Amino acid sequence: MRFCARSYSTLVIEPYGLRPCCDGKQAVYPLPYVPYAGGDLTDAFLREYFPEINRQMDANPLLCAGCRSVRNKAVSEEESRPPQGCLRRILINPHRALCNAKCVYCDFWKESHPVYPVAPVVHALMDSAYVSPQCVFNWGGGEAVLLPDFAQTCAAIQERGYPQEVITNSIRYSPAVAHMLADGMGIVRTSLNCSSADLFIKIMGVDKFDAVIENVKRYLDAAKTRDSVEVKYIILEENNAFAEIDAFLELCARIGVTKMGFSFELEANYRNEVTEQSLRCAARMRLQAARLGIACGHRHAQENHITAIETFMACEKH
Repeated sequence: MRFCARSYSTLVIEPYGLRPCCDGKQAVYPLPYVPYAGGDLTDAFLREYFPEINRQMDANPLLCAGCRSVRNKAVSEEESRPPQGCLRRILINPHRALCNAKCVYCDFWKESHPVYPVAPVVHALMDSAYVSPQCVFNWGGGEAVLLPDFAQTCAAIQERGYPQEVITNSIRYSPAVAHMLADGMGIVRTSLNCSSADLFIKIMGVDKFDAVIENVKRYLDAAKTRDSVEVKYIILEENNAFAEIDAFLELCARIGVTKMGFSFELEANYRNEVTEQSLRCAARMRLQAARLGIACGHRHAQENHITAIETFMACEKH
């Protein structure tokens, strides 16, 4: 039987269904999902959801083809039943098309779908026997802070003691996010992707560079620890010049960023089509960040990309 090792530990809430994995991978291979469009997520529903995901994968070898989390193994009746406390990561993404930017690397903002209230979903999950006490709630996008019930739901998660990850473009400042950071109950990750207003407009599609810089600084000042505010750089054809990498890192140092990350355009990454120039930019970014005392890690990079980056780093050092 084809079995997903993550199907019991991760739950992704999308506009029209539930998945065990990020919807972004859909660009490369189809993913299993169970239809869902809001309302309480009862334990009875989840009991049916977990085995259904693996039944779909076993019936259709094209689902999740090539994913390292999928195993061919015999699954006992006991293993087929999800254990209590199994969910350790919940991604809240029913607002995929709700965004105040028009990024060149994202198509979600071009879509149109109804956005259902997230508060009932999250409250039901926090009361679920399947959610671990150590579960992390991740706010993806679209742009979560635009949700009418974001602030109250973010506060409710915080009050229950669950950590949160808020993926935000920081165009709009959120007092609820600042409060979460001040209490040390989560992290914020903002993809800035450039060092100037002109390039920001080209990549993000809106003239909000100054607002983003100001809001990132406000989050940094509010945070209990500054490394809970991470600035990210998605390396694209539009921004993979060495001079731009250097200017971006100097900007990060100037506004007090202590932690940053980089990734590649999603489809190019999963299809192993990242260019040599982009890999060299990643190597330069890691070296320059170390020189400036900024922690720099990668997100979702393939093993061969990591090897190439380390090779380029070694060459540049000499």
